[in-house]
Amino acid sequence: VQVLSTGTKTDPDPNGKPENVTVVTLLVTPEESEKLALAQNQGTVQFVLRNGGDSVNPETPAVDMAGLTGMPKQPLPQPEMTHPKRVAAVVKPPDAYIVETVTNGKITVSKFPVSPQ
Repeated sequence: VQVLSTGTKTDPDPNGKPENVTVVTLLVTPEESEKLALAQNQGTVQFVLRNGGDSVNPETPAVDMAGLTGMPKQPLPQPEMTHPKRVAAVVKPPDAYIVETVTNGKITVSKFPVSPQ
C-alpha cells in the first residue's frame, strides 16, 4: 500500500528523520479500504513502513480474523424454518336458535334454547 502523505507532508524528511504523526493517507483500492475498516473495527491499525525504493508488491491472500487466529471459519447458522401449528378456532354456539316464520303476512318468532353438551 502506497503512503501518499504522513501528517500534512507529502515529501519525506530531507534528513531521513522519522516523524511521529497521527494521520496517514494511503492509496488503496475499495477492497483494501474494506480490509482497513475491518481491522480498525476489530482493534488497532498498525503500520510498518518499508524502503521507499522497494516497489515490489507481492500478492498475498486476504486476511480475516479466522485466518489471524488460525481457527476455521464457522458457517453462519441458518434460521430454522418453523410453521405455526394450526389450531381450529372454537366457535361458541349461540344460546338459542331463533326461527322466524311468515305465514299469510303474519310473522311468528320461535326461540329454541341450545342444550349444553
